[in-house]
Amino acid sequence: MSTLAHTPDPGPGKKSGDLDQYFRDMVNILGAEQEECRTPSLSRGSHSSSPSRSEHAAGTGMAEIKEILQNLPSKAELAIMLTKLESSVQEQLSTLTSEVKQISNRVGDLEDDREQIMDRLLHLEQGQEMNEAKLLYNRQLAEDLDNRGRSNNIRVRGLPEAQGMSEDLHMILQTLFNRILQRPQNTHIIIDRAHRVLKPRGLAPETPRDVICGVHYFSEKEEIMRTARETAEILFNNAKILLLPDLSWLTLRGRRALRPVTQVLQQAGIKYRWGYPFSLIANHQGNQISMTTAAELPEFIKRLGIPTMEIQDWYEVGSQRNQPPPSRRLQSRTQDPRKTPSKRTLTDLPQQRSQRLLGTPKRNR
Repeated sequence: MSTLAHTPDPGPGKKSGDLDQYFRDMVNILGAEQEECRTPSLSRGSHSSSPSRSEHAAGTGMAEIKEILQNLPSKAELAIMLTKLESSVQEQLSTLTSEVKQISNRVGDLEDDREQIMDRLLHLEQGQEMNEAKLLYNRQLAEDLDNRGRSNNIRVRGLPEAQGMSEDLHMILQTLFNRILQRPQNTHIIIDRAHRVLKPRGLAPETPRDVICGVHYFSEKEEIMRTARETAEILFNNAKILLLPDLSWLTLRGRRALRPVTQVLQQAGIKYRWGYPFSLIANHQGNQISMTTAAELPEFIKRLGIPTMEIQDWYEVGSQRNQPPPSRRLQSRTQDPRKTPSKRTLTDLPQQRSQRLLGTPKRNR
């Protein structure tokens, strides 16, 4: 390996003959080194006495180098190859640029459609909130009207039923009310109507059905109810009687939903009462705090300082509001997904939906 340090340098200004001489010297040096590696035990005298091998190896190496140099492409061939490569790359770049532009157009159309959808969604959400507020107002109004129509009614609970014969409810109720008012039993009380209601599910067969009666004069009805509240126990024909106000089913549902709240108020010693239209009014530290909907419960609890709780919104229709919407089967698009989507505006959708609802016949395909 030390021989490579003394390798002759042809220099940049040498001619082709000098270059051939340089390659011959390199081949001789390499051949000598290979020979030394094959026969390390031979002496220098014996090694120098066989120049024919070195010359043969030098000739073989020179032939191989010339063959390699002859097989190298020329400048013209390199120029042709470079031109072909440039044209191929340019063609691929033009195709890629066209596809990118097409995708960019599709993305732009999708963004426009998304903006339209978001605008419509915002409009629908605002309209939904307004509709919910109007629906709540209408429900409260209908509830108040229903309770006003029942304002002269009294629900009598525990009144025994006559077995096997028709009963004169008007005379029985007149006797009961006169006994509550501590008046003669034959004192006339105008009762517009009286009937028994249907028996609720799960009620024992021997339990009598409630009686709903309408007292003609509101003042007389209020006097009967006030006296009944002040009476510890009302007995009639050995039966315990309760007089209750006749309320709409929505009011009863709201009171049932607020039962956990009223129980906490009773435990805390906070006085409360029911208001009309429907509301829960509590007296706390000389202030009246009221709530009319379940959404007002957190503020109601905060002002009263009672434990936090959750209640069901009694104005909600059923229990389907908090459930996820049913899954819809997506329809496959018939158009080529690689093409630009159609420019059909979203304003056409409500018109098509209305045509389906009105029963417009479908076109024959």
